[in-house]
Amino acid sequence: MEAAAGASPAIVIIGAGALGSAVGTVLSRKGFSLALWDKDPGRPTLGKTLNEIVPSAKILLFCVPSFAVRSVAEAAAPFMRTGALVVCFSKGLEEKTRKTMDQVLDEVLPKRVSFALVGGPMLAGEMSAGSVSIAKVASKDPTALVTVQTLFSSTNVRVSTTNDVHGVALSSVLKNVYAVALGIAEGLGMSTNEKGWLVSKAAREMVGIGALLGVQEETLMGSAGLADLIATGSSSASRNHQSGIELSQGIAPEIRGEGIFSLTPMLALIGSENRIRFPLLDVIAQIALEHARPKETFDEYIQLNL
Repeated sequence: MEAAAGASPAIVIIGAGALGSAVGTVLSRKGFSLALWDKDPGRPTLGKTLNEIVPSAKILLFCVPSFAVRSVAEAAAPFMRTGALVVCFSKGLEEKTRKTMDQVLDEVLPKRVSFALVGGPMLAGEMSAGSVSIAKVASKDPTALVTVQTLFSSTNVRVSTTNDVHGVALSSVLKNVYAVALGIAEGLGMSTNEKGWLVSKAAREMVGIGALLGVQEETLMGSAGLADLIATGSSSASRNHQSGIELSQGIAPEIRGEGIFSLTPMLALIGSENRIRFPLLDVIAQIALEHARPKETFDEYIQLNL
């Protein structure tokens, strides 16, 4: 997967966790020489610093949690070459600023580089195993879209493109938040029929929040939104799903998914006066943030929203 010692790989993956490793596996199968970097010295990387590997990179793939995107981008930005492309797989909101990943990158990255966001159902384990994954790639730069499509061509990652960058960013946030609700439903033993009904309620609220925040319904109901919600919300390998299961048991999640991290800034983004308009979002917030009893809270929600 990694370049030989002393080589200068044109592709650098920032973040060597499950997702970064999965993306690396996909690209290495295609024959690319690439390098992984992670701040955790215990992860499999070349052991080089950012100033040693970033200058040679034509493409930098950000596979870090959303809360780390700003710090990683700030650290790598001074070393980025003119014309480099940053491809960000992170899906979340910054807690303090309430900014989406496109807003963070637009603020931090130098103008000499371009960036793209990747949304869609791309569970790391399935990607690594060679199963088909669906990527929705968004950028304002048409050349960047072609570059990412070409990068993943003839792999198990199927790519479609859009210029609705902010829409993909917010769709990715919302699907994570509502995936927590599906995890809670799983933990409470709800039937497949009930969970199917819950998806319809989540989709309706996603569209409503999107209208409030200026996001196209087509984007929300596409692969970056609804499709990823179904994948993330139903997979035992998803941190959002697992967070919901643990919340259903009345305990704080041991490993918090992006949906939990993004919940508070999302509530602030839509405004407290609008929270009542989205009762399923309110249920997630009651259980995850206000420690409401999961079963009683969900039962009441179902009775009021059938």
